[in-house]
Amino acid sequence: MKNILLKALSSGLVFIATMCTHNVSASLTNVDLSVLNDNQLVFDSENNKEWLRWDVANNTSLDDLLVTYTGFSLATTDELHELYKQAFEGDIFSTNRNETVSALEGTQLRSNINNFHSLFGTTGGDLSYGVLKVNGVWGTYGVRGHWAHGSLYMNNAYTATGEANSLLSYILVRDSAATINVPEPTTLAMFALGIMGLVSRRTKREV
Repeated sequence: MKNILLKALSSGLVFIATMCTHNVSASLTNVDLSVLNDNQLVFDSENNKEWLRWDVANNTSLDDLLVTYTGFSLATTDELHELYKQAFEGDIFSTNRNETVSALEGTQLRSNINNFHSLFGTTGGDLSYGVLKVNGVWGTYGVRGHWAHGSLYMNNAYTATGEANSLLSYILVRDSAATINVPEPTTLAMFALGIMGLVSRRTKREV
């Protein structure tokens, strides 16, 4: 029994170490909005913000969203900038027109995009297109995946004025009412090591 427990703890430690090496952002996690396990929000513990999932806001006008989801507002470019820093672990946000950001190439970017899609959902296929206003002009800030790589589309032209669109979502955010503690992978690893040490020490005493 003790050997089985030690093996299980070892496997868990290996998994946590893998999480750490894959640079997964522990500050973003799905949480419930109103119903248990609805997972309609993304909580950013770094900035204490709650984001409405993009697939939840998809194909709905901005006015309808603001009526349905009280307390939310259209995100500012500064707020989205901070979100992207958490999601992509780098300062890659831009408000330049029709720019495809490729500062993060290859496997890591693809992994970041997959994580973003998992948290926020997609608005069509492998796309996540969110809409904001920049200096009074609508623009899309999209995350698109690819079988080998990914792209971050910044501020592509969007001429609509708040109506519903099947491929787009208005990016809504609110301040979180309460801080939700999300354990860091390193904290979990230290906890697992402590448990393994205690079990090992007890096993040696009984031998």
